[in-house]
Formats: sequence, C-alpha cells, structure tokens
Amino acid sequence: AVSFESGTLTEKDLTRAYNWYRKAAEHGQAESQWRTGVFFQGGGPVKKNLAEAAQWFQKAAQQGFEPAQMALAACCEKGEGLPADAEQALCWYKKAAESGNQDAQESLARCHRALFQSGHFVEGTVDWLKGVAKTGDMAAMPSLADHLQVSGKRTEALEWYARAAEEGNAQAQVQIALALSSGDGYARDPARAVQWLQSAAAQEMPEAIVLLAVSYRNGSGVAADAAAANQLLMKAAEMGNVPAQAQLGAVLLGGDGVTASLTNGIKWLRKAAAEGNSFALWKLGLCYRNGVGVNKDFQEAERCFAKSAEGRFDQGLPWQSSSRHMRFEEAVTLFQTLADVSHKQAQHWLGVCFEDGKGVGKDVTRAAQWYGKSADRGYAPAKTDSIRLKASMSTASQV
Repeated sequence: AVSFESGTLTEKDLTRAYNWYRKAAEHGQAESQWRTGVFFQGGGPVKKNLAEAAQWFQKAAQQGFEPAQMALAACCEKGEGLPADAEQALCWYKKAAESGNQDAQESLARCHRALFQSGHFVEGTVDWLKGVAKTGDMAAMPSLADHLQVSGKRTEALEWYARAAEEGNAQAQVQIALALSSGDGYARDPARAVQWLQSAAAQEMPEAIVLLAVSYRNGSGVAADAAAANQLLMKAAEMGNVPAQAQLGAVLLGGDGVTASLTNGIKWLRKAAAEGNSFALWKLGLCYRNGVGVNKDFQEAERCFAKSAEGRFDQGLPWQSSSRHMRFEEAVTLFQTLADVSHKQAQHWLGVCFEDGKGVGKDVTRAAQWYGKSADRGYAPAKTDSIRLKASMSTASQV
C-alpha cells in the first residue's frame, strides 16, 4: 500500500494503495486504519465520507496510534463525521499529548481554553489553567481567578487577580480595586482602589472608567469632583458602555455637576434603555409620566416601568440591582405603579416592602393584602408568603 501510494517501488496508483490499506485495516493494522480514514476524508480515490473516516480513526485511536487520535480529536472538535463534542476532543488530544506530541499539546490547550470560555469545565481544566497561568499567560490568570471566585475560593482568586494586575491586566486591576473598595479580602483602602482603577482606565477599559467616575462623584479615595466624574461618564458612554449611558442620562436630566440638558439626557437614557438597562427604563418611564423632556405618555411610561421591573426582578430586589442609586422610596413608587395594573411580581414585592417596612411604614395587614392579590394571580412565592404571614398574624392575635 505504501509503495503504491508513494510510487517509490511501483508505479503510483492510489486506487490500489487504498485497496491494500483497506485489507490491512480490516485485519486490525492501526496505521492502515488511519490511512483508510484519511482516504475517506477526501485524500484518495474513494468517495468522501466523513462518517466512515471517523469510524476508521476511532479503530486506530483505540489502539493508541497517535495520528489517528489526533484525527479523531479533530473530528470531535469540528463535528466532522460525528456530532461535535469538545469533551471527547479533549480526551483524544490528551491521549496523543501524553506521549509528547507537540501538536496534540497545543490542540489540548486550545480545547481547554475554548471549553473554559464557553463556561464548561471538565477534569483537568483548572490544572491546565494553573499550569499556563504560572508561565505568565496573561489570558489564563484572570480566567483562572474568575473560576476560583465563582467556586467560592475567594482568597486564592485574589492571589491570581493580584498577579495579573501587577502584569498590567485591566480586568484583574478592576477586581483588585473592587476588593479594596469594599474591604472584601483586603483591608479597605479607597485610595489604592482608585490607583488601580486609574491604571485600568488608562487602558480604555469602560468598566474601570465608570467605577472611577463613581469614585470622583462620591469622593471615595480621591477628592470629590463632579466635573471629572461627568467627563469620565461621557467617555465611557461614548465607548458604548450601557451603565455609563444610563448614569449620564440621569446626570444630564438633573444638572448634577453639569449644565442640565433634557434633550441630551433623554438621548442617553434611550440608548441605555434600548439595551434593556433597568435604571434607564425606570428613569425614562418617570420622564414620560411627568412630561420631562418628552411629551406625557402614560402608556409609554407603563411600558418602560414594566420592562424595568422585569430586569430588576431577574436580579432580585430593585435596590440590589445594577442601579446603586435607587432608594427604597423610589422602589415602592415603582412597585405601586405596577401593582395597580395587576403586575403580580410587583404586588408581591410591594407586600415585602410593607412587611419589612422598607421605604414605607410597616403594615402587615397591607402586606397580607398584596401577597393575597399576587397569589390570586398564580405567583407561587406570594402564595407561600401569604400563608406564612397569615399564620403568624393568627398566632399573634391568639397571644
């Protein structure tokens, strides 16, 4: 077969080469099985058949033949001849890499990275990330830290964020700044946090620019400077950062440290609202309800309030959402507006406010009423709270 394929000892004849490879393959010879697979991939006189190719590669790969393991891994990775399966690709690349195959090692790294970036972890991914991170891989360090943080290993995550930050990684610098600002993992040090934010912002990282703007606005770690904060917000907003657009819109509406401009404020709020930003939608809803910068339009106001609420419910209570400036009183106003038009989640959260006394006077009777209305509309959490509250009210009255 080799002779007919190469034309060294006989006249070159790929058909006869294939026939002899096929005979040897059927007798279990691994290299011939691999070569037969290559022919079916389109490298010979037979009709291209990727499924057939994958079957032959698998037979040879199971015998430990490295080129077949590589070929089978590529089939799994690309979904050629069999369903795409990154984990199986990883498995076969790993087998080939164990014997020192450099190409397999590079492909193994590529698969690990692809799996990690898609949010999938398999056995060996973390060890691989640690290995390449220790070599100074700038992409692996923050990625490893992200995974450790999600896994609850905060201390180890901060160690990797710190290493990446020192190497100039903007993403890691922001994480260190957040830890220093909150005192989570480090002694609270707003001034150092600002230094890291400045370093990341210098690399044109929008998130860092927005956080730096907040620092200037609040005078945290740096002298308060509303003008500087607004300039930073404008820069991030023009870069397409949605939270910055929402905050800038609110600033321009109120003239907070800048000349008020209803037109520009509405423009930026609309940009952020179009991307689903809850804070921008809520602000825009207020503008439509009160006729600020736009004509009064109660239907549009309700639409904005409803979309804002949906986003906030997904994240938890509104005051825990992406808008750090939302007050309890404002949340109650939003809930009341939506509850009055039978929004079951808003009715439930309004009940929570009355039961806990958040943004409104504590009133368990009204809490029970709103829980009941939400439960009547089929909202399960409200039904649970309604039963619980009624039981506690009954016990209290007996005492």
